[in-house]
Amino acid sequence: MALRSVAGMEEEGFQRAVDLANRLRCVLVITADGEGVPHVATAVGLSRREGGRVCVSGLADAQAMRDVQTNPHVTLVVRDPASEAGAQLLAEAERVERFTAMDSLKPAVRREARLPEEHLELLVSVNEVRPLGRRADRKEDS
Repeated sequence: MALRSVAGMEEEGFQRAVDLANRLRCVLVITADGEGVPHVATAVGLSRREGGRVCVSGLADAQAMRDVQTNPHVTLVVRDPASEAGAQLLAEAERVERFTAMDSLKPAVRREARLPEEHLELLVSVNEVRPLGRRADRKEDS
């Protein structure tokens, strides 16, 4: 599916949103269960994939993972409070990947426990990018 343009945000806006997410290391991941009850989780980054997809990394939230199994609609929100720049990415979940790693724990914990840590990644297909912030609101008001 091709990425739709909203308020002039196409490929450039999509890339800016991904770059901002990785600079801030904070992405809000908004899901809803099969009955429409919303849930907000956080992740630490986004990485681009081909075909308008992104991989959401650093998401350690079991409820969000359960939600996308019954309702694949996901909204990713990235916003810099200092500049008020941001974007909302409307997407659909395609796949959840689970893996374990030893080296992601803090060094002190690694020395003491030697326990693997489970990681979750969510692959989503972005359908639409909407700008957030005061500038975006002014464009819509005009």
